[in-house]
Amino acid sequence: MVILGKASKTALKRVTNRTRLDSLRKRAQRLTSSNFWQRTSSLIVAANLVVNIAQSQAVPEDGSFSVLVFEHFDTAFTSIFAVELVLHLFAYWFWDFFSDGWMVFDFVVVVVSVLSLI
Repeated sequence: MVILGKASKTALKRVTNRTRLDSLRKRAQRLTSSNFWQRTSSLIVAANLVVNIAQSQAVPEDGSFSVLVFEHFDTAFTSIFAVELVLHLFAYWFWDFFSDGWMVFDFVVVVVSVLSLI
C-alpha cells in the first residue's frame, strides 16, 4: 500500500483537475469545430442579418410594439453570440484564441454588442 503525503495528494488532485479541465476543453473544441456547429452559427448570423435588415426597412417608431420586438431579437441574438464566445474562450484559452484573427474579431463584435445592451 502506498501512503501519499499531503503535498503528493495536492499535486495528484491538481493533475486530476487539470485532466478533467483538459478533457472538457477538448470536448468544447470538437463541438465548436464540428460541421453542425459551424452551420448552426452561420444560420444564426444569417437570421440576425435578416432581422437587422427588416428593422432598417421597417423603421419602427419609438415606443411602438415593433421596437420592443426588435429589441428582444437583439437581446436574444447577442446572448447567443455571447454564449458562443464564452465557449470558444473556454475551448481555445488563451493564446490559441487570441492568435486567431476571426476569434479576435468575434470577441470585439460581441463585446461591443453586449455593451450596447447595457
